[in-house]
Amino acid sequence: MLAADAKLTDVVHSLDRPVHYVCGVLENLHKCKKAHPNPVVRTGITGDGKRPYYRVLYEGKDGSWATFDTFFDNHISFSVESRPIEGGDSWSNATMTLAEVAQLRGMLKG
Repeated sequence: MLAADAKLTDVVHSLDRPVHYVCGVLENLHKCKKAHPNPVVRTGITGDGKRPYYRVLYEGKDGSWATFDTFFDNHISFSVESRPIEGGDSWSNATMTLAEVAQLRGMLKG
């Protein structure tokens, strides 16, 4: 199990395919940004960090956070298997912004 405040930056070196994984997360953050201006990602913390699931959230007009979607490690939505995209305690309490994930991708490709 990962730390309760784990971020992608904490697991990037243990990912099976770091560039592919981070690019997939970034793609889903961009999908959220089309409808909501400030997406963030939370990492799943119940595994060993090789291929964590993740959740994309956005800040609502009232200041509360809402779930845009939750994804398997292959970047497919939980809804494909009729799993709930919200709830659960398997998620880091820390987030990364789209800009932070883009910067991480740049470091990996650089």
